[in-house]
Amino acid sequence: MSPELEESARICGSGWFRTFRTVVVPLIAPGLVAGATLMFIAMMRELSSSILLYTQSTIVNAVLLVDMWEGGEIEKLAALAVVITAITFAILGIVQRLTRVDFSRRV
Repeated sequence: MSPELEESARICGSGWFRTFRTVVVPLIAPGLVAGATLMFIAMMRELSSSILLYTQSTIVNAVLLVDMWEGGEIEKLAALAVVITAITFAILGIVQRLTRVDFSRRV
């Protein structure tokens, strides 16, 4: 980002906070939203790091799914997987509406 944009806002009389809110935030917001969305998707399906975080008092979703599979609880496994998928699609839908980005057209 070019510093001239901030400088021009300051020359026009904007304070630091208003410059940040009206110039910087709109420019960096798409990158922040895209990064957060990618991290959310990666965290929802990451098993290897989840195993490192697993304790008896904190069971993460990926480890719970594997435990259900090994325990033969296929019905509960399928229900939890559908709930996780629905939550993921709901959050992606909210992000899509807020950012007005059509994820289906991306290649």
